[in-house]
Amino acid sequence: MTDVPVSLCCREDSTTRSKCSSTAGRDPLCNKTLLTVSFVPGPFPVPAQSPAAVEEILDRENKRMADSLASKVTRLKSLALDIDRDAEDQNRYLDSMDSDFTSMTGLLTGSMKRFSTMARSGRDNRKLLCGMAVGLIVAFFILSYLLSRART
Repeated sequence: MTDVPVSLCCREDSTTRSKCSSTAGRDPLCNKTLLTVSFVPGPFPVPAQSPAAVEEILDRENKRMADSLASKVTRLKSLALDIDRDAEDQNRYLDSMDSDFTSMTGLLTGSMKRFSTMARSGRDNRKLLCGMAVGLIVAFFILSYLLSRART
């Protein structure tokens, strides 16, 4: 038999203190009453069962756990397949964006070469270039104004 001290907290009112007072003493730091409880260590009593009954119980538990594990594996497999499909879709999307950017880079490079050639070619082309730049700026502001009006 082993004695184990157990703390039971007492409140400050007198009615509770009288209910939880003990001959074992009081802890001065936390104002808890210290009680001593005795217990006998060892296995708890288990009702006697036949080996066949125990085996049947264990078999049912194993089947239940195997079914639970199978359902979790199925969910994980479907999740992995969904992730794979999503990754393939995103790779196709990124590949198409890469080809779009490559074609846009070629278009802009060609436009810049023509623009540079036109700017270097002489005074008459410079007047045309300035007129075109002003026209593009005006067209940009008109287009932005129309788009802002269309949203509201």
